[in-house]
Amino acid sequence: MFTTFAKRALVVGAAMTAMVLAASGQAQAANAYLILSDRDGRQLGTMTHYDAETDRFTVCDTQSEGRNIIGKLYAEGGDTPLLTITDGSDAGCDSKTYNLRAGRTYEMLVYLSGEWEFWRTMEITE
Repeated sequence: MFTTFAKRALVVGAAMTAMVLAASGQAQAANAYLILSDRDGRQLGTMTHYDAETDRFTVCDTQSEGRNIIGKLYAEGGDTPLLTITDGSDAGCDSKTYNLRAGRTYEMLVYLSGEWEFWRTMEITE
């Protein structure tokens, strides 16, 4: 009787493991968030990827120092930006959409205009 119970428990456990693995098998990109800061840790701006049916990218200039925050999206290994967003010291942030392709890797880049000293990058995979 114990061996029958153990066999059934093993079969049920294996089936449940297979269901969990099948349900989580497809990885999806999550929202990505880049923060651009100066040497003192003061936040200068942000670039955010909102993962939805149509991917949206938003760039925000969080300081009113007169310079722009620029965000770019590149395909992995690419030299030409697929998307460029510039936000100045105006109210609100600037956004654009770009449909990322499944299974591809992209690079987000955010920097302070005129100063390559302050920049950040992040790879995202759809």
